[in-house]
Parts: sequence; structure tokens; C-alpha cells
Amino acid sequence: PGLFSSPRHMATGANLLEDVDPYIMHQQITEYVHPLDFYGNLDYDAGNVCLLGTTNLECSAPAKYCEHMYGHTATTNFVANDKWMADIMRKRKRCSYQTHYWLGGMDKILLNDSFLHVDGTTDGGCSMRSAIPSSDPHGLCPTSVAKSVGCNHQISKEACSVSSSATFGQACLWCEADAKCRAYSSTSTGFWGESCASGWKDYGHVSGELCPVPTPMPTPAPTRRRWWR
Repeated sequence: PGLFSSPRHMATGANLLEDVDPYIMHQQITEYVHPLDFYGNLDYDAGNVCLLGTTNLECSAPAKYCEHMYGHTATTNFVANDKWMADIMRKRKRCSYQTHYWLGGMDKILLNDSFLHVDGTTDGGCSMRSAIPSSDPHGLCPTSVAKSVGCNHQISKEACSVSSSATFGQACLWCEADAKCRAYSSTSTGFWGESCASGWKDYGHVSGELCPVPTPMPTPAPTRRRWWR
């Protein structure tokens, strides 16, 4: 809901509380969403949320195409277009085709009985989200202050390897000795930034190592035909 109503809010300043009460449970809502769906996981849904497509997720087509867009901030993914950061835009669209587009990969996921069961449950399970009190003690509701998430907030090598800096989109480098992630320009590798005893390393997309390499099919030996046949 937040994704589709946000243009109205930004364009007109409309008060969305006139249309929906976000502080109560909406048990009439059941959302089926893929865990890597960028659009489907943007907002907090006060209803029944079912995750599907979690089986063997790390080696699936959505993981293959979505890993290239995650690590960029949500703002970067949103504003990327064919004129500015076109490469990120293409990565976002490839991911959306696999996880969000009805006539794309999502259609195959919904038709897979291993993901969506006959009783409406899913391989990732369903859960009723809790209502958010108007006091919002956990800070789940958005505020007017945008927080950037870049390299410094990543706490694992895997997350660092697919992230980029929040400002200029630089690659994030990982320091194994200190277990920290920094933008290229903030390290001694890039300019005169922080040093690292084990050396700053760009690990790239390491998540691909989780999937086994397919065994190549053996090439059949050529058959020789006799001239009298």
C-alpha cells in the first residue's frame, strides 16, 4: 500500500489517514510475497504475510539476478533510470521480473506446488503482522528524516561484498582483521583513509559460491560411418 500511495502523498500532500487506519490489524489482507521482491518488501503490512519461494533460495533464478541490485540503497534503486545509473536500473528490472512481475518469474513461483500449497500456505510460512501503536515505539513508521545506509553499516563480508557507498556508489571493501566495511575512498587503498592490518579487499559477489557448480555433460565420442553403409 505504501508504495502505490507514496506518489499521491508526494504530489498532493494528501493525508492518507483519511483512507486507512495504520494502527489496527487488517485481517482481511493476505499478501503473498517473495523474500527478494524489492517492491513487495518495501512497506510494513499489517495483515497476513506469506513468504513463498524460499526453498533452495540461494541457488534460484531470483537470487542470481537480485544479488546485483541489493547493496544499493532503496533510494538509489528507486531513482535509477535509463538516463542516470542505467546499469542499476537494469539490475532492478531483472530482479523484479523474477520476483514481482505477474507474467514473469512470479507466475512460475505461484504455479509451483512446492512453494504455494493447495491450502494457501507457503514454503516460507505465513504470519500475521502485529499492529503498530500510534506511539510507534520501535520506529517502524517513516519519518521526514532520510537515513542513508552504505558501507559502514555492513557487519559481514557477504553484506559488504554486495554493497556500495550511500553517496557516490563506490565499491565497499572489507577488512578481515577488524571485521569492518568501508567505502573505497575511505580506505588506505583508495586514498589516505583507514588502514587495515589484513589489507582491504573487494570480494565482489561472494554469494554465488553457495551454489554448486553444474557438472558438465560428457561429450559423446564421434561415430565413424563406413563408406559402404
